[in-house]
Amino acid sequence: MIRSFSGNRKHLLQLLFGASLAGAIAIALLFALRLSIMVPLGQGDGAYQTASGLHRLLDGQWPGRDFFPYLGLSLLYALFPAFLAGGGTMAASVFSAYFLVLLSFAFSVGLIAVLLARRLAVGTLIGVVLLCTAVLFYNSLPAEFVSRLTPGNSLRPLRACIPYIVAACFFGVARLPIRLRWKAGIIGAVIGFALTWATDNGPPTALVFGLLGMIWLFGQTGSFWRSLAIPAVSLGAAAVFSHCSPPVIRWNW
Repeated sequence: MIRSFSGNRKHLLQLLFGASLAGAIAIALLFALRLSIMVPLGQGDGAYQTASGLHRLLDGQWPGRDFFPYLGLSLLYALFPAFLAGGGTMAASVFSAYFLVLLSFAFSVGLIAVLLARRLAVGTLIGVVLLCTAVLFYNSLPAEFVSRLTPGNSLRPLRACIPYIVAACFFGVARLPIRLRWKAGIIGAVIGFALTWATDNGPPTALVFGLLGMIWLFGQTGSFWRSLAIPAVSLGAAAVFSHCSPPVIRWNW
């Protein structure tokens, strides 16, 4: 009976996690679609800087070679699938920016809740509930809170999300039942990904988690030289990604 109750509880938590994740994506998708028609007209609006990089990717250019990525390589590639799915227009650029900013809000809040409650499903549900509440009362929220839900002039909320992304990957991979060398490789690659995320938040995040990764790996192996595998893999992954980014096939819309 105890085993049956434990199994049912685990199954319910898995369903709750899946439903919460789907709910967050649906809420962000619908709200981003609603806001995508609000194409900014200001000359200095940062939305045009975002759209510039996305349209260059759509044209098949190489970031870091054919043009300088203002927001960072990884950030542009993160925005590109939603931009492509939206039709590759200026409105699609606005949609992709809002969509990822809203998801980053739910993700960061949910991650903090997961770390506090130590329950993945509970933390995910809290993130979805807060996202739903923020969307429902969007027009009556304080300006400081609204700024966390909008791309702003240069995707500041999305740029600031990279520490949460790396932290989630770090703690998640460290608990996987795989060999230590694979854990170190994946964590190092994620830190290298962070290094190319944005010009402001990316390098500090990579530096902090690179040091934490070395401390963690040193605790696992007891060898300082082996702990250097984390920064070595990180720098290698960042270099490969920066100089060997695959060009995107040009689409005729």
